[in-house]
Amino acid sequence: MVRQANTTNLSIDLDAIEDDDDEVKAEPVLVIPQSKFDMGGIKGYSQKRIELKQQIKIKETISELKHALSIFQPEEIRLNHSLVLFVAQIVEDIFTGKGLGSVKHKIVVDVCKEYFNDSPDLVAMVVDLVFVNVIKTSLYRRNKTRVANLFFWLLKHLGGNVDVRYQTNFKTSLGH
Repeated sequence: MVRQANTTNLSIDLDAIEDDDDEVKAEPVLVIPQSKFDMGGIKGYSQKRIELKQQIKIKETISELKHALSIFQPEEIRLNHSLVLFVAQIVEDIFTGKGLGSVKHKIVVDVCKEYFNDSPDLVAMVVDLVFVNVIKTSLYRRNKTRVANLFFWLLKHLGGNVDVRYQTNFKTSLGH
């Protein structure tokens, strides 16, 4: 019995695709510049770097939350206060620094306004109503997150070497 190969032509004629100037241009991707030089001596460099990291984190959070909510049709969760509570709790857990209340509020409004008739004022009102139910960031929660991050960082960096060492010891104990 001979099996026939199923081949599909996946080539695309790039000349046949028209360039449409009316399309929305994608936003430039923010990247933290890497340098082999120590730039810390330049006045304001560390503050600029912190601001750039925060902007990247904000954009990634908004895009990830919108992507996660894309499984729902807007009509399914329209005007749903539990959506705002869910997004607010996620944002509270991600942005744990002090003085980031306005940033958190902006992110929640930006993510949820699609499901609230594109009205930022309506989302802001719901945020004010559900704010008491959000578990606030505390010193204990921040330190718990730091310890967990340190543990997983150590596990990632030391885990490969530990596995090899145990595999080697196990093989030698079996006489191989």
